[in-house]
Amino acid sequence: MKAIFLCLVSGFTISLASASSAATLHNASVTASCGLGSPDSQSTTLSTTGLSLAASRGTGPSGACAISAIASVNSGTVRVQSLVVNPGSDNVLQQNLGSANASAWVTYQFTLRSGFVGVAPVPVSINLHASGSVTADSKALFSDQGAFLNPGQRTSASLRAFGAISDSALSYTFEERISVAVNAGEDSEFEALSGAITTPKVLLRPGETGSVTFGLASSAGGLLAGLEAVGFANGGNSVSFALEGDVFNVPEGYFIDIDEPWIVDNRYSLADSPTPVPLPASAWLLVGALAGLGTVCRKAAK
Repeated sequence: MKAIFLCLVSGFTISLASASSAATLHNASVTASCGLGSPDSQSTTLSTTGLSLAASRGTGPSGACAISAIASVNSGTVRVQSLVVNPGSDNVLQQNLGSANASAWVTYQFTLRSGFVGVAPVPVSINLHASGSVTADSKALFSDQGAFLNPGQRTSASLRAFGAISDSALSYTFEERISVAVNAGEDSEFEALSGAITTPKVLLRPGETGSVTFGLASSAGGLLAGLEAVGFANGGNSVSFALEGDVFNVPEGYFIDIDEPWIVDNRYSLADSPTPVPLPASAWLLVGALAGLGTVCRKAAK
């Protein structure tokens, strides 16, 4: 399921930094919960580039449940991922309700420049690149007599690219959302983001400042009751300034001044940017450990 939304908000500015303060603001939040335990969560806001957060939860093989949420922001690129999985425990007497949520976004201020004096406002928009996908899979489990053992099992995943662009008077929001959900025994589902997003237009005069916010929110959840239930907003999810072509759409004779050193001559130099903050591997260690533990217990039972 895919949806795209645009919205106009009057008298509201999404910018979180004043002209006299840091021009960029990075935000990230992660939450992971599994069963009845307290959720593992983190949230932070930084005015310097580069941050990464991770949250994870897990239980043993009797109703095994592994949950992870990861978010990072660095130099014009936002990345998030969420995972909920039952690695394959045969014990279906205990059900686990798991959820993982990760979100991250960045706010930039930019100023329109030109040699023209006393001219009317001109339209400005921004080209972004959004990539990522969601997957849901939920295997059916049957007894030796053919009885359906995990009819309540369900997994889901969603991914939302969002943002806003503002001038001194108006803010326009934008969003693209994809989601999947699968019950036990149904075919797996997959959706992907469209790839390119162009923001709505704002009107600026030379010397005036606008702001843009863009980010991603991912979630995965499920009622896990048996074999190989997976909801995954994958690790390749990202939204950034456009990877090819112009970043800012402005009339000829105008240019944008922005405090982002990896935008040069209206191009986002992703290949030359600093190495992104690495996504923590603890979540995948958790999944692997639970999967191995489930295998050992199944062999022992036999």
